[in-house]
Amino acid sequence: MRFLLPTIKGCEEYAAKELRRLGYRHISTLQGKIIVEAPEKYSLMENIIRLNWIPKTIERVALILNEGKIMSLQDLRSLVEEADDFIVELAPKHGSFAVDTIRSGSHSFTSIKASKEIGSDIFKVLERHEKYPKVDLTNPALIFRIWIENDLAFITLDTTGKNALRKRRYLAYRHPAPMRTTLAAILLEMLDYSGEPLLDPFCGGATILIESAHRVRNIPNVAFRDQFAFYNINMGKGLGNVTHEILLELVDAMNDAQVTLRGIEIDPSRARGAMLNTKRAFVSDTITIENEDALAVDFKTPRFIVSNPPFGVRLNNNITETELYHRLARKIKEISDVDILMIGPKKIFKPAFDEFHQKKYITISYGAFYIKLAHYYNP
Repeated sequence: MRFLLPTIKGCEEYAAKELRRLGYRHISTLQGKIIVEAPEKYSLMENIIRLNWIPKTIERVALILNEGKIMSLQDLRSLVEEADDFIVELAPKHGSFAVDTIRSGSHSFTSIKASKEIGSDIFKVLERHEKYPKVDLTNPALIFRIWIENDLAFITLDTTGKNALRKRRYLAYRHPAPMRTTLAAILLEMLDYSGEPLLDPFCGGATILIESAHRVRNIPNVAFRDQFAFYNINMGKGLGNVTHEILLELVDAMNDAQVTLRGIEIDPSRARGAMLNTKRAFVSDTITIENEDALAVDFKTPRFIVSNPPFGVRLNNNITETELYHRLARKIKEISDVDILMIGPKKIFKPAFDEFHQKKYITISYGAFYIKLAHYYNP
């Protein structure tokens, strides 16, 4: 039983690390995706539920129905045909579906052409087995997603649904430039974060702080959303009982650990919004938000400083990027034994942090941009 799990491109290593920690075997890495094999101790139903509810670093969960190398659209259609039994088994008797094709590389067919042809094939095979699906491209109950990377194709069934797993639903206030929850979780996975004092001096909507608290307290994604596509999949009887049992297990694993999580935000409205978010996320008791200028307050002695400092259009007009990063570096230099993990443009923060021990630079694809994750250490 294999799953294709999309994540942020450039961060695949850390998504795989989290999944290994959760008991899944990492099979391979593609661009912005990892392939894992599920533990045999869980059924198909249990694995689908757990993968949607527990991991923090992945965007969605796609069950692999078939995979193989292709050179033409006919090869792709043959892969789908080989998965007919699986498709018929998982599709409900009535319901809607769509096919979505995501390609990277050069091919003799378009994504639209592939989706149309494969959608027609799936429709016909379901009809032959007395299932009566409707094609719905707007709000389908099921999405068969075809992932193609060069000559490698994966025929999958999306079990997450329209909204990616990064949409945790705990945001009462939406920052103008919000950080993805999955990216915040990846930063914490990079650090093996386990509850040490953490500071975000430019906290915005407090996403990093909230994900830190959730990681330590074992608060699962399902605490904030209840809509998943797997409810529409035909997995036999017992789905309600299995979801209830897993939910009880996850609730039992939660804790009220008190950790020192401190955020600083110079904008009053955003500081208020951050506090609202911590309440909505059930962690306001362990996160402190200060409406202050980060460059003018005492950082104290955090073990980790994790942040997405402002740059470009997010920067206050009263200070330049170069000045901001150099002043920030001088403040952090006063703290001993601190790991610093930041997001931003390498050309700006590399000169500012030149005196720090550099642990890692990673280039990631974030929306329409390529940005850097920089990990430094001050002994």
